[in-house]
Amino acid sequence: MHPRAILFDLDNTLTNRDLSILRYAKVFLTDFSHEMKLVTLDDIGKLILREDNGGYETVRN
Repeated sequence: MHPRAILFDLDNTLTNRDLSILRYAKVFLTDFSHEMKLVTLDDIGKLILREDNGGYETVRN
């Protein structure tokens, strides 16, 4: 069965992007904790949220 529609949530009205990222941070920490030292879930969540920039690309010169 092929999808009949694809929805793009560009302004976070359908999903909570920040909450999704924080949930992913838990998975990331579980998968990679053996590679990191002294990193908390809060640290990972904040870093991913900062780099995500709300889904907007940061222009770098």
